[in-house]
Amino acid sequence: LLVERAKEMRESAVAAYAAGDYETAAENFTILADIMDDTAHTFLAMMHENGEYFEQDFALAEEHYRTASKLGNSIAQYNLGHMYHRGENAKMVKDDKEAVRFWKLAAEQGDVRAMTNIGLKYEDKQSMLYDSKEAMKWLQLAAENNEVLAQFNLAYNYHFGFGVAQDYQQAMKWYLIAAEQGDVKALHNLGVMYGNGEGVVEDPVIAYMWFNIAVMNGHQHSERARNSAKNDLTDEQVKKAEELSRICIKNDYKNCGRFTT
Repeated sequence: LLVERAKEMRESAVAAYAAGDYETAAENFTILADIMDDTAHTFLAMMHENGEYFEQDFALAEEHYRTASKLGNSIAQYNLGHMYHRGENAKMVKDDKEAVRFWKLAAEQGDVRAMTNIGLKYEDKQSMLYDSKEAMKWLQLAAENNEVLAQFNLAYNYHFGFGVAQDYQQAMKWYLIAAEQGDVKALHNLGVMYGNGEGVVEDPVIAYMWFNIAVMNGHQHSERARNSAKNDLTDEQVKKAEELSRICIKNDYKNCGRFTT
């Protein structure tokens, strides 16, 4: 009965929080926190962190996150990592080592955002943790778990040889995977690769197609690239590229440009 009652109270508190009824949420989460409910501690931490019902207090937020983290809550572990990444914690000091330590706890439970953040932290040359091999390892892991930010960064690193040997085939592979999820930077960089013939036969029609799709998805820098590519095309080729753009979007960015002849 106690387990069922706690479950009902937790669901009610979460619903109250989602509805903006922070007073009710705080009351119920406080009761649940007394019986070491990890979800309650996580939400109380968020409320103290964001100044929701309570006054903003990073020290209390960290205390609740740490309790939830010890109870195995991956959201708390992820958020603790961010507190140390931003320097918004009890000590108000940035600490990359602590950030990565908590992100790794979350990553062990399958949190792909944490995997990505670890990769990006190791990739940061301004960080004392800079390690290009570790960065690629974590970005690869996150990319394989369908995290689009990791997919783009992995592709970018292969494209330009940052922290890894330049590999156009791997770059193309991961740009395409990210593009299928609508990542506009990946869409643009596919245009770059086709325009420059990097790992593929240079194809200004397909380059225009990718730049055009990126423009249609709001990528500002792609418009200039599209206009530049257009200068090398006939009116018929432009028409073909725009048709391919529509087909590509209709097919959810899969098999784009296949029918170019």
